[in-house]
Amino acid sequence: MFGIKAWAEAAKNSSGFLTTGILALMPLFLASPVLSWKLAKMNEAKEREQKKKQKRQENIANAKRLKKKIKGMEMLCNCRKTIWKLSSFGRTC
Repeated sequence: MFGIKAWAEAAKNSSGFLTTGILALMPLFLASPVLSWKLAKMNEAKEREQKKKQKRQENIANAKRLKKKIKGMEMLCNCRKTIWKLSSFGRTC
């Protein structure tokens, strides 16, 4: 941005040196909060997406568990029907 000669010239005058340094670093000072805000928003979005995926996985696991439980209950009902039919002939499982 500024040449070495400009820095050397500014170093002779301390207030000029500080002014030059501040002016040279001002774009970085201005960009820092903006970039920090953008990064925070990206992190929040990522966390929301992860929570959404985790909730989806939990719902899938619950559905599978429920399906397995229902299937077990159907098997139990079928077994009871079979027992009832066999007991009517004098037999039991």
